[in-house]
Amino acid sequence: MKTCVNVAYSMWFEIGAAMIMTWPYEAGLVRIFDDSSKPPIGLETPISELDDTSQIAPLFFASFLIWHYITTLIGGMVIFVVERTIASFCFSDYEKKSRRFIAIGLLASSQIGAIFFASLTFFYFINLREAVFIGSLFVAFVIILFIFLYFYNTTLQAKLDFGSANFKNSNFYPLASKFQAAENARSLKLALNVVSLIFGFTILAIIMVIINAFHLFSKDVESLAISVFYAILTLNPLFFVPTAMMSIPEWRSAFLKTIPLLRHRVNPATSRVVAFRRMSQESELYFVQLRETWG
Repeated sequence: MKTCVNVAYSMWFEIGAAMIMTWPYEAGLVRIFDDSSKPPIGLETPISELDDTSQIAPLFFASFLIWHYITTLIGGMVIFVVERTIASFCFSDYEKKSRRFIAIGLLASSQIGAIFFASLTFFYFINLREAVFIGSLFVAFVIILFIFLYFYNTTLQAKLDFGSANFKNSNFYPLASKFQAAENARSLKLALNVVSLIFGFTILAIIMVIINAFHLFSKDVESLAISVFYAILTLNPLFFVPTAMMSIPEWRSAFLKTIPLLRHRVNPATSRVVAFRRMSQESELYFVQLRETWG
């Protein structure tokens, strides 16, 4: 999961480079047509013929990067829930044993799909309405599957937890399965805030595109929708990074230690005691199951 998340985060450099290349055209510093008084506003504009295409080469390349970034974001959400599905149902020792082929396969499939759909949209094999519909289907699939995985793993983890009332009645589960269930629930709980923020931003971006693509409101509203859409694309790290940092206890503790007024909120002694107590319970469970096997 860490590999998939790191690759998704690296895509922020892609959208940053694309926005830098498109800014002169959006600001009107570089004009494609001599008679254009201002740059066109909208995600779709009339197709025009150019005698010299060399002047739009940066815009051409940057536009493809933007579409690739959008499809990669959606593909990243898909491979996240697929990876958690594999961890939940396919392997009882998923977190203990390295299986790089899973991450490589998911990332390769995601990039192939992202390049394919970005090319379809960029070269106008599918129009903006069709692209919004396909993207909405993928987002709906991710939301439904994530909700199912979250409740499935948290319920199973509560049932198999070392301190739960039902734990003694769950000995038919192997020890590795119990550890994996706890890890699945922990990772999904940590990702809940970030994933919820991603879902919210993605749905808001789709709504902004729908407003512009279907011309539901006035030109001023469409212009505002485009501004919001570009803000979501370019400024989302300002929201995702703090949310991820505060959602993971280790990252949050390391951050709070750097702020003098907030250092008192970090209590490493308590976390060490809880971790030691849990390790003792897990060790005791291992020997209990070993004695039952020998008996």
